[in-house]
Amino acid sequence: MFAPTSSTALNTAYATAMTIPCHVEILLQGTAEPDLMSGTLGITIIAEQEPGASPYYLHAAACSHLVPYSYSYFSEFHYPLRKMYPNYNGTLVTFSGVYPETLQYNIPFSLSASWWHLEPDDIYFAVWLQTNKGTDKQIHQSENIEITVFNSVEETPSPVVSSGVFALGAVYPNPFSDVSFIPVLVEKPAVISLKIFDLTGRAVRDLFSESLVENDIVLFWDGKDDSGAEMNAGIYRIQLTGDGFRDSKTIIKIR
Repeated sequence: MFAPTSSTALNTAYATAMTIPCHVEILLQGTAEPDLMSGTLGITIIAEQEPGASPYYLHAAACSHLVPYSYSYFSEFHYPLRKMYPNYNGTLVTFSGVYPETLQYNIPFSLSASWWHLEPDDIYFAVWLQTNKGTDKQIHQSENIEITVFNSVEETPSPVVSSGVFALGAVYPNPFSDVSFIPVLVEKPAVISLKIFDLTGRAVRDLFSESLVENDIVLFWDGKDDSGAEMNAGIYRIQLTGDGFRDSKTIIKIR
């Protein structure tokens, strides 16, 4: 149900809404069981300032791409919303009033094998932050993520392997907008490499490549790829490898 109902009025309302500055960023990641039927959706909300009038509600929905539906003589394809988490009421979001502010939510999900034409690999999650004011509801930001990229970013790799030779220290600041510093803690000399990966698992920046280190060092990432192009805001993975071991952490880049 849309209001206004005519396509012309709807396009006009959309164009008007797009002129309003957006002060919220939504970043997504997730973990899922091997069969992709259950897991946890990780949602990071970054507010640069007060988005609008409270109260705010965070909504998350599992959706499918192009599910066939036959009716009479016609065969159509739909994009069904499968289920909302934790329910259709959403999750109440409360900002402290001190900006910029980062909030983290972990929302469990489960899919049902009884859903019509369910293909777990075809699921994506739509997430949006909205203001509820009776019938007047304003969406401040939305984002989506394919379930197939879940598990590509892990706060703690599985299985966790401690080398006793090196480790990543606490990355700071995180989230960051300009530069983030990455400590590498070295217990004994080792040949290591340090790379940045995006959510798809693609290496975007080689910060330190197969070099011998004998003492603790601090590297930094300026949010750019190997060609010098600025990367989009989002969640990335720092991976430290060497001598058959590895360590990794997530890092969040904001605008």
